[in-house]
Amino acid sequence: MAASISASVARNQEVAQIKRAGKEARNESKLAQKAVEAAAKAHAKSQELRQSQKQKIWVARHKLLDAWSKHALSLQQRGTSTGWFGEWKKT
Repeated sequence: MAASISASVARNQEVAQIKRAGKEARNESKLAQKAVEAAAKAHAKSQELRQSQKQKIWVARHKLLDAWSKHALSLQQRGTSTGWFGEWKKT
């Protein structure tokens, strides 16, 4: 009798484990899909941030170049040689 009960319990545990395996596989698949979506979203956000940083640097560099150009022009008007600046700007 005890052996029969033990065999039934073991069989019931196996059946329950098989039933849970399908649900667990679906849940893991959903989690994996969410992870893929989160990674794609994070990548898109990092690309946007990188692009905005590039734009900020570009704007800052051009503002600085404009300031240098104005300063070189004022030096040239005062009679100071600024030929080096024109050559540097060509490069």
